[in-house]
Amino acid sequence: MKSNRVHPSRSKRSRSPSQESFDSTLTFDRETGCCEGGCQRWCTQRCVCLFIICLLVVAAVAVAVALGVVYGVPKISGVNRECQTTLNQSGFLCDDRVTCISPSKVCNQRSDCTGGADESKQYCSDPANTLPSSIIFLCGDGKTWTYTDKLCDMHNDCGDCSDETVSQCPVCGGWRCSTVFFQDCDCIPTTRCRDSVQDCVNWSDEINC
Repeated sequence: MKSNRVHPSRSKRSRSPSQESFDSTLTFDRETGCCEGGCQRWCTQRCVCLFIICLLVVAAVAVAVALGVVYGVPKISGVNRECQTTLNQSGFLCDDRVTCISPSKVCNQRSDCTGGADESKQYCSDPANTLPSSIIFLCGDGKTWTYTDKLCDMHNDCGDCSDETVSQCPVCGGWRCSTVFFQDCDCIPTTRCRDSVQDCVNWSDEINC
């Protein structure tokens, strides 16, 4: 007769406290897709990508700020600078969109616009090509230029009198004649009439002026 043997049941191996602590650090946040508990090696690829994107955004902002500090933040670009001065002449419109200054006040190493738009590198690095065409006069040689408010001022700004020609300035503000001095461009101011100095070839500045 066989005796009934009682086989002891296998007792479940109890987990050590250290293992329970380790397992607790591997809890997974299903909503964010990231590991919790500081175990970074278990983070998902999604978290790594988001982290890299954030770093790139921060770097881009830092570069933009640095460039702004070094080169200055440009004023309004591509804005219309044309305006009419109080003398009804073409002028340069400042950033306040109200102040209109005379052409010859632009790029004269003195800021006449609040904020200094009239002296910015955007316009003064190469005035003949960067300033509004309405305030620039190209002389007869095709290279020299002067401001439009310098036209017909009885002064040879171009050097070839192209800014003081009869066709350009039909009305002489002084006395018109064939002048002795080339720089007078056939029109002298009345202050030089009858001053005992010959300015006109025919002496009309001392006889008829």
